[in-house]
Amino acid sequence: MTSHPQSTHASLAWYVVRTNPNCEGRAKTAMREAGFEPYCPMGRHERRCGRARRRVDVKRPLFCRYVFVGLDPASPPFGAVRRIDGVREFVGIDGTPVRIPWACIEALQCAEDMGVFDFRQSRQAIALEIGDGVVLVSGMFEGWEASVERVPSSKDDPVLLSVGSMKIQTPLDTVQRLA
Repeated sequence: MTSHPQSTHASLAWYVVRTNPNCEGRAKTAMREAGFEPYCPMGRHERRCGRARRRVDVKRPLFCRYVFVGLDPASPPFGAVRRIDGVREFVGIDGTPVRIPWACIEALQCAEDMGVFDFRQSRQAIALEIGDGVVLVSGMFEGWEASVERVPSSKDDPVLLSVGSMKIQTPLDTVQRLA
């Protein structure tokens, strides 16, 4: 998780720029090198790669093709930002960039720091109660229906299930609640 220095950010005027496709990182780096303050909220995702289909954690921009930029409120240098590599245009109305309230930027930064944008399957909370019906979605008993015997106290603890006359422990991300 990253921490964002809020004292300097609050004094800036915030805008949104639209980037060229897949150029959020390039635009962000170039803006920082040019002396501007970019912010690109990131989400954590899980993707499968390779023949073994192993899971890999990746960070992706939360808003594809958009980056926030903090500028001097007295005289925002829109032209200089537009000329930055990877930047396509400012988001605005009738050609006038629209200012984003600091509270919106701060809320995004806080949510990112708290892990709200963590979309990895293994991190998704599943609200289970004792007696709930579940189906196993991976492992040796894939496709089998079970009943919850013990609810895990954290996401890393296994869930205890009753499958017929057997009791099994399995990671939380291998079960799916029945509708």
